[in-house]
Amino acid sequence: MTEEALANLTHRIQVYGLPEPASVKVADAENLPFESGYFDLGYSWGVLHHTPDTEKSVRELVRVVRSGGEIKLIRILARHYREESLSRAGARLIGSPAGKTG
Repeated sequence: MTEEALANLTHRIQVYGLPEPASVKVADAENLPFESGYFDLGYSWGVLHHTPDTEKSVRELVRVVRSGGEIKLIRILARHYREESLSRAGARLIGSPAGKTG
């Protein structure tokens, strides 16, 4: 999460009257500062394909989600090359065929 994204998150929490998260961190998606299996859910909304190494970012997301947890990767523009890289990387890492949605 970038500083700008953190500011947007903080603003949305206030605007919508949402509960404050226990903590929010600015971090490098390719080197997440969390232990393996730390989260129940990993979620990316059109972000990981913007990282310099998409596959490494997806591997990190998989690493920090517990075994049996859930990972949601949202792609925004289906024809964008980096997004197709995300699809292939995610499919390899979670063991599902590339291009399948469900």
